[in-house]
Amino acid sequence: MESRVIRKEATRTGTAYQVLVDGIWHLFTLGSDGDTRRVTVLGGGANVANWPLAERLAKEDKEALTH
Repeated sequence: MESRVIRKEATRTGTAYQVLVDGIWHLFTLGSDGDTRRVTVLGGGANVANWPLAERLAKEDKEALTH
């Protein structure tokens, strides 16, 4: 299944990410201090085990922009 960053948007506290992992949307904010706040998971069969991959994809995306 496909796993990738779909959308990102600057917020007051960091960057909001929408990440697709195995057909499930993961929405969360990656704070400017590195703190991650999980907002919600949308889609059938949501699996908490997908969070680490979703966060890693977002962090890699953010690092690519800063280097």
